[in-house]
Amino acid sequence: MSEALIPIFPLGIVPLPGEPVPLHIFEPRYKQMVSDCAPRPGSNGYLPIGINFSKEHHLHEVGCTVVIHQILHKYADGQLDLMTLGTQRYRLLKMYEDQPYLKAEVVFFNDHDPAEQPEPALKATVLAGFSEFLKLIGSDSAVEAPEQGLSFHLASLLSLEVEARLALIDMQSENERLKKLESYLAELLPRLQKAHEFKRRVRSNGHFKPKS
Repeated sequence: MSEALIPIFPLGIVPLPGEPVPLHIFEPRYKQMVSDCAPRPGSNGYLPIGINFSKEHHLHEVGCTVVIHQILHKYADGQLDLMTLGTQRYRLLKMYEDQPYLKAEVVFFNDHDPAEQPEPALKATVLAGFSEFLKLIGSDSAVEAPEQGLSFHLASLLSLEVEARLALIDMQSENERLKKLESYLAELLPRLQKAHEFKRRVRSNGHFKPKS
């Protein structure tokens, strides 16, 4: 684990590692933050920005950095549309409020065992559930299964509540995260199947007698 001082952007979202995260920047302090993170001569790109879920002025302890990959649009008044990518997870250590935007000392963390591989049966169950999810929402996208970060990749494509996302970024085991997704899909799929059947019956009959 390593420590660093990074800018903090409190938001009502929870980015995941590897997830594309579009951002709209309009407040002057965050315009300044983006400028301060801009590439310097000899650097490889923008400096990371930490995003912590914020609710009622309370920051969640665990966050995820994002790195700006593209400036999509610059407005005449200085507002920005950005495309960023989730990168590293961290825990807040100490906050600093002596600048227009927050900064914090953070400690970055990874999984306990970075070489951990998904359990084959668990991986197969989750991928089958995700494939069924795509079918029920009418998507013809292929199910991708990256060698690394499968849980975060699938989670970024599901409509997870904030609490579920917060739980995932706090977990330090790929199999633990996959088990969380397995449980989520086990609850979600029956609801989607019921809604799908309802729509099918309405389209085919126009009128039907509900089951008792």
